[in-house]
Amino acid sequence: MPAPLILVAEDEPAIRETLCDELSAAGYRTVSAADGGDALLRFESDAPDLVLTDLAMPGMSGWVPFPPGAGNHRPLTGAS
Repeated sequence: MPAPLILVAEDEPAIRETLCDELSAAGYRTVSAADGGDALLRFESDAPDLVLTDLAMPGMSGWVPFPPGAGNHRPLTGAS
């Protein structure tokens, strides 16, 4: 059984890379996105088990692709 897949959506490259590295070291698979639009595409194409998103990204924020109660049945964790 493959490890859970986590989508990391973060506009700051160093933070995004660090989160992915730490999660990978802990045994998770990761995919990343640099903004809300990219996160939405990755969410639809990769079907992650968990979304870890920055809520205050420029352009499309972390809430836009994953609005609470929108039928999204995957866990979402947000930070800003």
